[in-house]
Amino acid sequence: MTGDGIMGMITARNADEWLDVASQSFVPLTFQRVATSFNAEMDWRTLSDEVSIAGISSQAIVIDRTERLAAHSVSDDIHISLQVNARGSVVQGSNVASVSPGSVTLTETNRPFTLNYVEPNQRHIVLQTSRQALGVSDEVLHHAAGRHLSGMNPARDAYVSLVTSFMAQRSPVSEAGAAEMSALVTSLASAMLRSAWESAPTLPSSSEAMHVAMVSFIRMHLTSRFLSPETVAKAHFVSRRRLYEIFEASGESPADTIRRERIERAKLELSDPTRLGTSIADIAFEFGFSDVTTFTRAFRRYVGCTPSEWRFGEHSVGA
Repeated sequence: MTGDGIMGMITARNADEWLDVASQSFVPLTFQRVATSFNAEMDWRTLSDEVSIAGISSQAIVIDRTERLAAHSVSDDIHISLQVNARGSVVQGSNVASVSPGSVTLTETNRPFTLNYVEPNQRHIVLQTSRQALGVSDEVLHHAAGRHLSGMNPARDAYVSLVTSFMAQRSPVSEAGAAEMSALVTSLASAMLRSAWESAPTLPSSSEAMHVAMVSFIRMHLTSRFLSPETVAKAHFVSRRRLYEIFEASGESPADTIRRERIERAKLELSDPTRLGTSIADIAFEFGFSDVTTFTRAFRRYVGCTPSEWRFGEHSVGA
């Protein structure tokens, strides 16, 4: 599967069909155990000749990349998997990583590995990339294989946010969009791996990937009263001037991004029927606004109606 922006939904009605699909899409595999009424689905997206990403849903299965298959394969690609639903484990070499929703793990396809996805309703997002596209050493990759990519890792948080939002998009991706996504996701993955290797926060090198990391950080700290352009810059080890340079291409300043993201989250909270008992003032304070007047003014600017009108549906469909 080559070419930019190719998308395809593939369905397997049994384990044999899934084995063919997975082996052709990724690398040759076999399975040890499989659920009796097995079925699976894969949303495959090719980003470049070297990078692809897939959303996978399946019933319980234990997958092997055996010694023989690894030895006879011409591929030495890297698989980075985000566990979205259910639990299991990833085994490569002497490393065993128990996975649960939110776990990120790596496997090298030129060595044997086992994926123990023994719970039903498995969901993963898998990045398949060449070593060259990642641009990190074999030593770093070997160290990460079969381990959790966790710890103080802002690049990891940004990577998870990026691939999750990308796979949620249903519209076709243009050639330029696929190329941009390929560069972003490999830059963040590279920084995530180097951070795990060095046991210290490592940030991506490109301004575009830095912007993704910074917006991810903002979304994770929307309720913090300390969130500001200064704290974003400090968390990413850049000067205030460099921060504004990174955001310049987006057409939005860091402060405007913080305010808009807070309003977007407040919209969700105001629409949540379980929060009808929470006052608008409390929601305003929760998302960093010092008073209701300031919150209402900002809300009207971004949404086109007041928080009260939004909560009770008194706004136009296009708002």
